Amino acid sequence: MTDVFPPTVSPDVTPPVPPAPEKSAGGWWRTVVCVVVAVLAAVLVTAGAVGQWAQTEVVSTSGFTNAVGPLSSHPGVKAAMTDAVTERVMTVLENSADSSPIGAMVLKALLPSLRAPLRQGVETAVASDTVGKLWDNTMTSVHDETMASINGTSQSVDFNNGTATINLNDFKASLVGGFEAPDALKTWAQSLDLGTITVNTGASQTSLDAAVKIASAWLPILLVGIVLVALAGLVARRTGFGLIIAGAAISIIAAIALVVGGKGFTTTTQTDALSIALGKAIMGSLQPGFTQNMLYAVGSGIAVALVGAGVWLVGRRA
Repeated sequence: MTDVFPPTVSPDVTPPVPPAPEKSAGGWWRTVVCVVVAVLAAVLVTAGAVGQWAQTEVVSTSGFTNAVGPLSSHPGVKAAMTDAVTERVMTVLENSADSSPIGAMVLKALLPSLRAPLRQGVETAVASDTVGKLWDNTMTSVHDETMASINGTSQSVDFNNGTATINLNDFKASLVGGFEAPDALKTWAQSLDLGTITVNTGASQTSLDAAVKIASAWLPILLVGIVLVALAGLVARRTGFGLIIAGAAISIIAAIALVVGGKGFTTTTQTDALSIALGKAIMGSLQPGFTQNMLYAVGSGIAVALVGAGVWLVGRRA
């Protein structure tokens, strides 16, 4: 006979409870806040990296002169200096010849044959230790006057449309004073019009002002950025996800800064050969430090993202 009654359930057996639906760990707002904090962290970390480079190689006089290096490391500048000085002397001789009847007859006839030996003599002088020391003094003076102009305490450097026009006559005394030569030659050099040189900066004076301020506070800026990276991980619905977002943001923004900033080192708006050579020498010497710091920032972003990925995977397995 079939039992029509249902089997009894033992009181010792607990019936299975269906799993409760997974609840949101905090809502959509956590993701939004995480992204905002991550982007802000990336901006600050990148700014801190730029500021550290600027403080070390741009704002610091010794850092700048060490980065630019001696004249012997810039053959393009030596060649441009040789050509510029040769042309300047030839112009003076031509003007002297035009100013007197005798000069017009005698000196003008000799000028074409004087150019080659004159250039050879100038080339030898440019390669001398004396001119090498003058280069060091010039770079120090150019740096100090540039920083003074940025800070508003000097007008020797005029910033306009991404260039810096440097009036060498404004600090002629310091240049001539560092030149080892007879007093008569120094007196003659003081009477010369040294003219101006124009170097591409790739930034306006407002941007340069901001860069100097960032450079002076690069460490606090960087530390705040690091704190925000951790905060992005804490505020996210999942810590690993927040770190991945923060790391990706750092790498992307630092890469953008590397590309955009790198263009400022290579863009040339000058027309005369000496300014072009000087611009390449100065900006080309500063670019490796900038590139290195930006690559460090990109690498740190990748490292943060990898840590976040590891935390996320561990959380899924747990």
